Amino acid sequence: MASVKKLIKSIWNKEQRELIGHFKNYLMGNFATRALSFISIPILTRLLTTSEYGLISTINSTAQVLTIILVLNFNSYIARKYYDKDSNFGSFMFTIIAFLIIYNVVFLSSIYFFKDIIAGFLNQTPKLFIIAIITSVTSIFITLYYAYLQASMQSKQYSIIAFLRASLGLVIGIVWIIMLDSDKHLGRLYASIIVNVIFSIYAVYRIVRICEFKLDVCSLKNTFSYSIPLLPHALSGFILSQFDRIIINQLNGSSDAGLYSFAYNVGMLMYIVVLSLNKSWTPILYKKLNEKDTNSISSHSVNNTKIVLLCALGLILFAKEVVIIMAKQSYYSALPLVPIVVIGYVMYHFYTLYVGFAFYKKNTTIVAIITIIASVLNVALNYIYIPKFGYIAGAYTTLVSYAVMFILNYLNSRYLLKYRMLKGRSLLPCTILFVILALVFYVLELDTLNFVLRVIGKLVLIAVYGTYMYFSVDRAKNKSSN
Repeated sequence: MASVKKLIKSIWNKEQRELIGHFKNYLMGNFATRALSFISIPILTRLLTTSEYGLISTINSTAQVLTIILVLNFNSYIARKYYDKDSNFGSFMFTIIAFLIIYNVVFLSSIYFFKDIIAGFLNQTPKLFIIAIITSVTSIFITLYYAYLQASMQSKQYSIIAFLRASLGLVIGIVWIIMLDSDKHLGRLYASIIVNVIFSIYAVYRIVRICEFKLDVCSLKNTFSYSIPLLPHALSGFILSQFDRIIINQLNGSSDAGLYSFAYNVGMLMYIVVLSLNKSWTPILYKKLNEKDTNSISSHSVNNTKIVLLCALGLILFAKEVVIIMAKQSYYSALPLVPIVVIGYVMYHFYTLYVGFAFYKKNTTIVAIITIIASVLNVALNYIYIPKFGYIAGAYTTLVSYAVMFILNYLNSRYLLKYRMLKGRSLLPCTILFVILALVFYVLELDTLNFVLRVIGKLVLIAVYGTYMYFSVDRAKNKSSN
């Protein structure tokens, strides 16, 4: 182990090791949290009727949308504000929290008077809609505190809190469901509210210690100019990741929607990798841009991409084994979707590489426009191609939408914002090798071999990419030292 650590230190510099450390924390936290979601599926489906299970999913989706609206996407500006040298972060936090409290009182009072109309439109009872509102309200301070932890690079603390929150909600929810004789879905929903209240109290306690009790009107104006244009971006992102399931259920029925959702749950492992790496990289990117240290941004971004492509290759090659472990045979027909989903999240990673420049530059309006374009395109393509080709078209339309987001944000960062330190061609070698190895897998039909030969063949392909990754990083390090 000591020799391995020494080898890593000789290849990766301090900043790269710091990035890997935060990436590891976010990755473990996200994997642990998602693992709880996977574990809960067979448990909850045995305790709840399909209707009750559907109600939980619907209310949670409603709460997620409401949380975005109630926070006004202010959490997106915290990471940016944290690295402003000439700002008082404490007074900034106090100001945005004071404003959000006033805003939520006014907004929720208005919503309450129209709760019956809104609930009817959403095909929910007023009681369930109020539960969704309470769930979202109790998530506000947690959302803000998560943003602060990410900005201050407290990745371990972030991951621990996220895991404890998810695990406690699951345990209390299961116990409550078992205790109820009817309306068992309420047990899971009430558990989420209780857990949110507990962690909100902790989040408020921690945030108060950061705050300086002084209003900063200028910071509030800057927060509005940065965050409000991103509201459509955030909402469009939700539509981009969720609306295809709704359309498939609408056009093809719940069975196809279930298969599609299962494929995305497997592919979600790739999203966890991308999300964890992006959370680790964003504060470092802002720091480097703030210090005008742009020379190493390209090398860091390329190394991040190599990590993503290695994980993507592994998941594509072993998708069959993952599906067999996670589900019964009736779900195996969703297997062809998994590689498409994985590649879609690779495109999402490319998008995150370039959108960070726009966030740093506070060029949020065009980011929002790009995301809206991609989400509208996604919805339109789904309605056109799902009736023709079935639910598998949903995975391709999402892949196309993420590719559009990547291309447009690349053009924005390079030609409008003039950030040209990360050239597209620098990402080509690792991407081309990834494509070649994936094609080798399909051309040789390694998946049709017996288990032992299949695993050996896949490990060889991964070893080839790993060897390239090792020597390319070492060569880049030697070049920079010279």
